[in-house]
Amino acid sequence: MAKDKGLTGGTVSDEDSAAMKIGETTRSEIVARTGRPTVSYFDDRAIGYFWSKRTWDFDWEYLGILPNFNEVIHNSGTSGIVRKRMLMMTFDSEGRLQNHRMFSAMESRVVHNNSYDWAKKQVIQTTPEKSD
Repeated sequence: MAKDKGLTGGTVSDEDSAAMKIGETTRSEIVARTGRPTVSYFDDRAIGYFWSKRTWDFDWEYLGILPNFNEVIHNSGTSGIVRKRMLMMTFDSEGRLQNHRMFSAMESRVVHNNSYDWAKKQVIQTTPEKSD
């Protein structure tokens, strides 16, 4: 996992991503390389890594006068836009990487819901039906 300024959690690095091969890389190899996943669903058939990253900063300044107090207020600072990200991966029944997708949004709830829904569809599509 890479660490970066303006980051909550860790990201899966470009080097880690390049080492992930669909149909070849196993779940245990990914976890050994990138660390414990943030989420795990469907008996470990889907795992995800969640992080927040400041995408850009801006300086702000406020100057105002309180009308009843004849007092000047001056405040300033730096704020940023923070995006929530989730790299979700699904695995076949033998634990080999089946698919992966990056999710990104301003709200954690949106990232988690969208990544969960995608993973559920991926796992359902590749789970063989049991015969009677």
